[in-house]
Amino acid sequence: MRRAAVCAIAAIVLGVDLVTKALVSGLLSLNQSVDVVGEWVRLTYVRNPGVAFSLFPGRRGTFIALSVAGLCVVGYYLVRHAPRTIRDGLAIGLFIGGALGNLVDRVRTGEVIDFIEVGVRTHRFPVFNVADIGVTCGVALLVLSTVFPPRPRVVDIPDDPAIDPGAAGGIR
Repeated sequence: MRRAAVCAIAAIVLGVDLVTKALVSGLLSLNQSVDVVGEWVRLTYVRNPGVAFSLFPGRRGTFIALSVAGLCVVGYYLVRHAPRTIRDGLAIGLFIGGALGNLVDRVRTGEVIDFIEVGVRTHRFPVFNVADIGVTCGVALLVLSTVFPPRPRVVDIPDDPAIDPGAAGGIR
């Protein structure tokens, strides 16, 4: 996959993340919930000062540094090695877009805007956002690529009498 396609994927994820966060924060009050698909899927506007599942709040500088470091590593890899498969290019693009989306929030406000809530009754998954989906899916695809690497293509070259004089009907 071409690097430009990877950058386009990252830009799409970043754009969708920033637009959805702006819409949610503009339309809902903090901690307000709106059912989208019954109680299964809700928009719930929260601000997360920590990392995943609101762990380790109050470490803004550390999270910014880790995000920048992760983006630098992935960016360096992308510059040095073009993704060999669509899956790897998609994974890198999703990761970069998601990491940038949450980094923008951390730099601007010190907190990440989360708004997607799924679950049933009291069994709810922690609220997340589009950037989280990008990072999670990107990492999952990279793990899949490691565990199940693409098989090399086997090219079957038919017998060509002009190339192989010993082949049936070839030149003797």
